[in-house]
Amino acid sequence: MILNARPLTPEYAPRDLHHRDGELDALTAALAPLTSGSGGEPVLMDGPPGVGKTTLARFVARQLESEAFDVRWGYVDCLTRSAPGALLNQLCHDAGVAASLTLAATAVGEYYDALAAADGQVVVICDEVAFADDKDVLAGLYETAGVTPIYITTDGESLLADVVGRSADRLRHAEAVHLRPYTHSALVDILRARANVALAPGSLGNGVIEECADIAAGNARHAIALLRKAVRATASDGQAHVERADVAAVADAALEDIHQRRIGNLGNHQRVLFEIIREAGTIEAGKLHDRYEDRVGTPKSKRTRRDYLSGLESYSLIVAEGSTSDRKYRYVGPSPVARASP
Repeated sequence: MILNARPLTPEYAPRDLHHRDGELDALTAALAPLTSGSGGEPVLMDGPPGVGKTTLARFVARQLESEAFDVRWGYVDCLTRSAPGALLNQLCHDAGVAASLTLAATAVGEYYDALAAADGQVVVICDEVAFADDKDVLAGLYETAGVTPIYITTDGESLLADVVGRSADRLRHAEAVHLRPYTHSALVDILRARANVALAPGSLGNGVIEECADIAAGNARHAIALLRKAVRATASDGQAHVERADVAAVADAALEDIHQRRIGNLGNHQRVLFEIIREAGTIEAGKLHDRYEDRVGTPKSKRTRRDYLSGLESYSLIVAEGSTSDRKYRYVGPSPVARASP
């Protein structure tokens, strides 16, 4: 049944993008000057999880690299590389810039110098920027000669409301690209394109792809997880093809898979905050910060912690309740998929 499992994973890079023509045009236009050796327009891309933000950014960066001389690109997930040095070290290494620079022995300013000294233009994709410890790093990339940043976040308005100083000014001047949830027909097209590459002909019964799209409700990551889980479960049972009922049977497991992947991607300090909330179920903000400081040798600032907590909420791992003065945080597990009554 399975010819190539990779197209059914979140990491797969499709050759073509489906149903993102407007956003693709906007991002391509912002970066078009790179093809003639000039700097591109910095971009702030936002939208809820599962709408293809990272896929779109990587797709355009790969196209630029293949079509233009002297254009390279690097990627960093600020969720897992939130400290300034770690963030910049990952970007430089991923872009093939100053690979000899080590995290332990390199000052932050040296990374900017290395990027500015790189041959040609460098596109830097900064994912989940709300988790970055120091938002001035984002401004630093904006201000570095020869560097064009693409900032990615789930909620651009919230990010802009939280940042201050030169970071706020730089982010507000970035080209805004907003991605909305996919339509049902768009998800069907996306899944069918992946299935055609991943699976042998005849592997999917009638309505399987439509069932995945129905349940996922606009979230491509969820839809792909549903199809992957259904295929894996069916293949393990020795069946020759997947039926619609097989998708429904793995619906809750697919949500749990997404939930665990999100937890697995958390950095150390974010994980500590999350674990405290999960252990408590619901906890007051003051007690949360006290317990965090008891567990961590070198605590992050309260402002940074608030950024982490906002990010955990955008990931649907926790919910913040109450006003600032009586804020509480509640753990949110994956919600069971609602099923229609027979």
